[in-house]
Amino acid sequence: MKRIFFIFFISSIFTYTFGHNSTEITIPSYSVCKCDTIYTNYSSNLITRGIASLNDSSSVDYNNVNPDLINAKSDEYIKNYTPAIVQSILKGYGRRECETMLKALINSNRRSAFFVLIRVSNNGDITSVKFMYHKSLSDFMTYEDVTRNSQIIVNSKPVPFLAEYGIKLSPWIVFPVGKEHIHEFLEEATGE
Repeated sequence: MKRIFFIFFISSIFTYTFGHNSTEITIPSYSVCKCDTIYTNYSSNLITRGIASLNDSSSVDYNNVNPDLINAKSDEYIKNYTPAIVQSILKGYGRRECETMLKALINSNRRSAFFVLIRVSNNGDITSVKFMYHKSLSDFMTYEDVTRNSQIIVNSKPVPFLAEYGIKLSPWIVFPVGKEHIHEFLEEATGE
């Protein structure tokens, strides 16, 4: 029951953040960029994009592990491991593009440029990467951006997640790339 509440809560966050009606059905479109097939789901103002080969939507056997423990471990994972991933993603964009992204966020009154959704296997491999963003910020999630950002995430060498509980694949780990991250990146880039 708590897991269902958590999924509803995440859905509500996206609905509130992006003005997205979560009951809409979307059909993905596919495009080829270099050697990767990129899928895109359009839904009102919300776009989800990722590499088709990194789209493991398998169901997960949580082995009767308490949902509160899974949520706590997910929060701990986000706190400890995602800040370095976010900084690496922003480095991939570079200072000039991050400045442009920050201006676009300020002009649109949005707090986040995009959300990153990942899943981690029990041996520490990233099996899924998705990016969710508002269509007004599409300039920062081109096919090349999706490919580069996905590669950065896959190469981030995440730690195994929930393996000690016998869980083979993590739930979706969701974290934003927001204004505060871009500010921090630009301050560090100015100090260099």
